[in-house]
Amino acid sequence: MQVLIVDDVLERQENLTIALLRAGYQVTSTASAKVAEVCVQCAHVDLLIVAETIRAKRTHALALLAEYQNPLLATIMMTPRTEADVDELYELLPSVHCLVGANVSAELVSQLADASVKGGGAMACAATLPVFMRRRETVPQADKAALAALQHQELADAA
Repeated sequence: MQVLIVDDVLERQENLTIALLRAGYQVTSTASAKVAEVCVQCAHVDLLIVAETIRAKRTHALALLAEYQNPLLATIMMTPRTEADVDELYELLPSVHCLVGANVSAELVSQLADASVKGGGAMACAATLPVFMRRRETVPQADKAALAALQHQELADAA
């Protein structure tokens, strides 16, 4: 799985990169929106971990470009938004699986990455900082395939 981390807080970027490499991901990290755009266009990115702002500019266009390049993309966005403000991001960016506060641990983000790309079930983790999971129901790819097989079987049985 290819992960792209876009964050201009270098210590946080470093910690995320290390945690995800240890979890077995292939990771590219950058603090530049331009480098991130080229990476999204030239490489298949499965998971985008991105700060909502890079050098005081929003990264929404980058997330939309990444979604366009890979419709199965999962995005974890680091943002200071809370409560009602988070709904806007879920509506704007369909690939957003969860929003996390800027100070969430790299290990927790690694667990969220596993849940986002591997379709894992509920996670047992004690989050002390805000973590907003996607409110929409999402169905992991493996479950979609099983559902399609069941529907196909039901149609065959009915015929």
